[in-house]
Amino acid sequence: MVLRMFWACDGFWSVERFRQPAAATELFLYLACRASIYLVNIMSTLQNIKDLSDAVTEQRKNFVVDEVNDSCLRLAVNHEDYPWHFHSNSDELFMMLEGELIIEFRDRESVTLRPNDTLLVPAGVVHKTCPKGRTVNLCFEKTDADTQFVDEAE
Repeated sequence: MVLRMFWACDGFWSVERFRQPAAATELFLYLACRASIYLVNIMSTLQNIKDLSDAVTEQRKNFVVDEVNDSCLRLAVNHEDYPWHFHSNSDELFMMLEGELIIEFRDRESVTLRPNDTLLVPAGVVHKTCPKGRTVNLCFEKTDADTQFVDEAE
């Protein structure tokens, strides 16, 4: 990800490289404006979801692939159940890529996701994920989404 730091200096905006991948070109802009510091995402690194998921060797791995505004795209590769939980401050949108994933709910019927299926789980809804074998899915949620675990007996 290429990030540029903008800051006001003598009434002009200056831009400097904050972090740069090997192939990115150097960029300097000077814009006439006044303001404080802004961190701007200029470009994301190209990533292949299939390659990322194929590289996972753990029984369960969930990680951020990239961010956009105040949300993120997460990749989850699972071979085992994820416990009962909810996210108090974010909806969670599942998009299934591989396998079958059962999402169980405390207050409604379970849903089985298959490749190319999507399901929105609203903030505050208690759920757990139960993969049938190896599953790969994407989740879209707020970057600062919390995860509150719920006791099995509750």
